[in-house]
This record gives sequence, structure tokens and C-alpha cells, in this order.
Amino acid sequence: MASSGLGSQFGAKKESAWGTAVTVDTFFEYSSESLSRENEYYEPETLRAGRTFQPSGTTRQTGRNVAGDTSLPFPTKKGGFFLDQMVAGTITPVQVASTIAYNSTFNIGASVPTKSATLQINKPTTQGVDTPFTYPGARLQSAAFSMEVGGGLQSTFNWVAKDETNPTTTPAGAALASATYVSGTSTWAHSDVTLTLNATPAAAITSLNWTWEQPRAIRRFLGSGGTIADPVPNGLATVAGTFSGEWYDETYYDLFCSGAFAALVVTFTHPVAIVGTEYPTFTNTFSAIQLRGSSPQVSGPEMLAVDIPWVARDDGTNPPWQAIYKSSDSAAW
Repeated sequence: MASSGLGSQFGAKKESAWGTAVTVDTFFEYSSESLSRENEYYEPETLRAGRTFQPSGTTRQTGRNVAGDTSLPFPTKKGGFFLDQMVAGTITPVQVASTIAYNSTFNIGASVPTKSATLQINKPTTQGVDTPFTYPGARLQSAAFSMEVGGGLQSTFNWVAKDETNPTTTPAGAALASATYVSGTSTWAHSDVTLTLNATPAAAITSLNWTWEQPRAIRRFLGSGGTIADPVPNGLATVAGTFSGEWYDETYYDLFCSGAFAALVVTFTHPVAIVGTEYPTFTNTFSAIQLRGSSPQVSGPEMLAVDIPWVARDDGTNPPWQAIYKSSDSAAW
């Protein structure tokens, strides 16, 4: 038992059917979460002689919204769980040269994401009581990645879920799952990243980030018991990001002025091999990005800094974002 966040745990598992909770069995070392429930109420404004205040008897809870983020350093093992939530179909890792290294390829934007997960967070009380909060029917709404000099690859995943339960709620939630963590997992540091634009190494970049977003329809129907219906996609997905650095030369400015599309490849390669010459790798190819933003500006005697926002588009041939995750993970996601 624990009485603070030190005793927390975060587990997840892909569901077979949306909203049907499963027992979580993959656990991640995570930084923070904001998953929570908000209630909705029906409060009719009625008149009665002598009454000057809203009566409690006519106030009724009608529904609940459940959503929030989970944030963690993106891991070198099991991270494919999150990428899998952005695509349709079964993604099966492909063995690399008869080794224990496997490539999992996620063509994000080439299919409408159809998967959901059950999430569970232990939120210990100050009395030392473990309190497992379970979130069935969790659909991924956005995924954000960021890296800066001196740091590591950070990731934040935003979810909308059908419900929030724990063992004392109605309906009752699952008991706390026994957490087991995969051995040998690590993280990517800033020294592990390479960035190319149209196959040319990007120069003088100090930070980068990108975010995938999938709009979803949040609806309720009569007879649902207050929970939402399946939050299905109802808009075009987007990927947008920014890389920042020094005003080094006019490469980015020329591309910005032309409005031409370019291929951006961001690769993270861990220095400790899986086996032989095969290293944990996270390769992200955006086949058609367009630079946005504005011209560099002088604000003093310091070196000029630039923020270069970009958007990804579908070039009609390649997936807007292809993520290839190389690890020792061999089971289908």
C-alpha cells in the first residue's frame, strides 16, 4: 500500500470491443496523468411561493464526461501500444535479419483509427489505500511528442473514455492489477536524434515537437445510463509541429517562401543495441510537410532564433506519417 503518487501505476490493454473492459497487462513508467470524470446535471428553474433558492429535489445527475492525458518519456519497449491506437488493422512486428529485433510499422493517416483500450491508474489515498481507477472505452484523441537539447523524447496522449470506475462505484470497477514491467526498457535522449529535410540533415535545431489529432464526436442517447456513445471520428486527422533553432542559413526560409512540400524524417536511435548492430529505433517519416510561420526577426544583440511551424499533408501515395518502431517486441499489437 502507498499514500502518495510514489505508489501509483499505469496499465493499459487494447480492447476487443469498445467499452468492454479488459484486465490491463502492459504497464508503463509514467510522469503524470489528468484522467478524470465530470458530471452533468439537469436543474430546472421552477417557481414556488416563498422559495428564493434552487431546490435540491429537482436536481438530477444526467451524465458524465471522462477524459484526460497520460504523459511519459516515450519508451524503447512497448511504445507501439500507443502508435497502434492511431491505426486500423492488426500490426504484426517483422523480424529483422533472423534476430531478436523487430520492426513494427504504423501508417498513420492511411486508415481511420478504430481501436480502443482499457486504462487503469492507481491513485493512492493519504491513508495508504490503493485506489484503482479504471477507464474502459478509451479512445485516443491526440498524441504529442517533443524533444529539446538536454532532454529526452517526451510523449503525451489525450484520451476520451466511456466511464471512470473503481471498486466502490456503481458499476464497480476492477481490482488493482498486479503490475509487472518489461526489463531493459530505456528512453531516447537528445543525442539520439537525427532530423533531415528532403534528405538533407537539418542544421542548428535545438528543439522539435509534433502533435497528431483525431476529432471525435461526443454523443449521448436516451437509455445510455449517462455514459457517452462510442466517440467515432468525425473530422480529418491532422499532424502539425514546430522545430526551433538558430537563424543558420536560408534553407528553411527559401522553402517557406516557395510553399513547396518537403519530406521530413525524424529518427531516434538508442546507443545500446538490441542485438548485434540492431538498435532500438523510432523513425518518423512525414512525406509531405509545408513550412508555415513568418520571417526571422531581430530583437537585440543575441543570435537570431527561429521557430519553424509545419503541417503535414497527404501526398496521395505515402502515409502522412509513417512511424517505424524497432524493438525486441515481437507480439502483434
